[in-house]
Amino acid sequence: MPKKYNYTLKPGRPTLYSEEVLKATIKYIESIPNSKELIPTVEGLAVYLHTRRDNLYEWAKKNKDFSDTLETLLALQAQSLMNEGIKGRYNSTITKLLLHKHGYSDKQEMEVSGGENPIRVIKVERYNGNNDTSSSEAV
Repeated sequence: MPKKYNYTLKPGRPTLYSEEVLKATIKYIESIPNSKELIPTVEGLAVYLHTRRDNLYEWAKKNKDFSDTLETLLALQAQSLMNEGIKGRYNSTITKLLLHKHGYSDKQEMEVSGGENPIRVIKVERYNGNNDTSSSEAV
């Protein structure tokens, strides 16, 4: 007789997430001011929980409470980077790099206008003597 399978079970390993993980995450966030870490990080939390970053992101997708707590961690990270970066306590290059992950950038947008007269772009091609152009540039 063929073996019967129970298809109600999900394939793969069961998750290691539990209420204890959420409590430990909150404890990690609260311990940052008294620890050797300068700012809370997802990497630091992964080390603290003895798990992988991928697991943290998966748990956040599936559990609203954990997702909210992870968002709090990231908000505290951004706040610390801004406050301490402005004070000059953190390296400006590293601060800029980390804040970029939070959606901040130093991009400048410029709008060029000619007032009432539109700006025209003139294309100049140089003739090199054998019926083809060697280069073109905008002036």
